[in-house]
Amino acid sequence: LKAANVILEWITNKEQSRIFVAVSLAEGETIRWMIHTHQPSLQQVGLALRTVSGRLLDSSPSYSPDDNVRTTSSLLCFRFFNCDMFYTEDELPLLESNLSSAPLEIRRQFFTECLRLRRKQRNIWADTPLAKIFTPQEQWHLLRSIALQQNIQSILFKMMRSQQVDPVELFKKYDTDHDGSINAEGFQEILRSLRLGLS
Repeated sequence: LKAANVILEWITNKEQSRIFVAVSLAEGETIRWMIHTHQPSLQQVGLALRTVSGRLLDSSPSYSPDDNVRTTSSLLCFRFFNCDMFYTEDELPLLESNLSSAPLEIRRQFFTECLRLRRKQRNIWADTPLAKIFTPQEQWHLLRSIALQQNIQSILFKMMRSQQVDPVELFKKYDTDHDGSINAEGFQEILRSLRLGLS
């Protein structure tokens, strides 16, 4: 899955509404060529090319800048698509507003799938500002604990895979009273058996 790095901002003629579209580098170069060769089709069309961070790269003569909130708000969606996990306190409410029609679980599933398709090195978001976008506000005080849980799960999964350990068999081995759960001592034994260095 490719990242959105170059964004076309297009002002439609009639309603003066703005459309933001991710374009490839080749498409961006073609649009720049059209702007600089004064193509007749662009005489009345306001176009601008931006980086996903918002920097203006080029624009047509008919382009007029927008209030920064609408532009920033749209670019935040592309950063979300790019699996950016770090947002400022001012950016988070804008992103939340953009995603408000999508339930929390759908947002999380979409983001997780984008991460998987990009094979990002960092794929744990629970300890980043983005976690608030996937978590109900009344649970924000639990975000640190959720991040720790995700980190431990990730480490356990990697170690079991690298050591070719069957998680079901491992669970059965330490579920000594066969009640379907493992107590704290049993969990510590699992960590020791996998040589994770956690206790």
